[in-house]
Amino acid sequence: FENDGSMGSSIIKTVKRALAGEYRRELSVKVFAGQANLIRLGYRQGGPAGFGLRRLLVDQHGEPKEELERGQQKSIATDRVILVPGPQAEVEVVQEIYKLFVEGSSEADIATLLNGRGVMTDLDRPWTRGTVHQLLTNEKYIGNNVWARTSFKLKEQHISNPPEEWVRADNAFKSIIDPALFEKAQEIIAARAQHLSNEKMLKILQSILERNGMLSGLIIDEMDDAPSSSTYRSRFGGLLRAYALVGFSPDRDYRYLEINRKLRALHPTVIAEVLGGLRGAGGTVVQHPLTDILTI
Repeated sequence: FENDGSMGSSIIKTVKRALAGEYRRELSVKVFAGQANLIRLGYRQGGPAGFGLRRLLVDQHGEPKEELERGQQKSIATDRVILVPGPQAEVEVVQEIYKLFVEGSSEADIATLLNGRGVMTDLDRPWTRGTVHQLLTNEKYIGNNVWARTSFKLKEQHISNPPEEWVRADNAFKSIIDPALFEKAQEIIAARAQHLSNEKMLKILQSILERNGMLSGLIIDEMDDAPSSSTYRSRFGGLLRAYALVGFSPDRDYRYLEINRKLRALHPTVIAEVLGGLRGAGGTVVQHPLTDILTI
């Protein structure tokens, strides 16, 4: 159309912008649903494998093809990626980290030990308290495929999603850590803050904010004298709520998270009403158990 500044052009331009925004929103929903379905089927979606693990490329029938190097991506749409144990030396280091932690060593002590032996992370960086803590809390080491723990929109910051928003498939990969040992480590992490009151935890969080000028999960995990980010998430129902209680507001508006929770609570009722209406009108409806897609 001729964008000449006339009333007609302005109306058409507004309509086309609205259509473009709606198309982007629908595409985002479809892409997320497709990725979530692949996660539930046990396939890896993006991101490095992590220390002690490797990404294995498999074909559409699940047959192994090749191990992917760091930064390498699959080139065939029907191929999929799964996680497999890495070199035995790395696997033994991961197992040693869990063993030392359960026996009483702190994340900082373990990081110092590994750096003293010249062991680097999977990104060829020295170990820190935060990187050790993240290894100790990641379920991929017991074979669970967990996705959407964080969200990242274009030109915005990463945010931590509450556990009820995570997409997961348990026992999707071969574990390199015994589940009982993993659970013991989680109990130790959770117990470290049990003796702290909410007020004390918030006071510590406030001091971290004053020291760093901002807050994030990794910043909290790097603090030797503070509970972990997972503890704050568990105690206050999410990091965002803990941030709000100490007066920290991230750069973007996160109210959509609360709106999404309410929408998810309404979703089953709305779907049930739609199904009832369609069947009452004489239609036949089949709901797919994994994707929730309705075939009418």
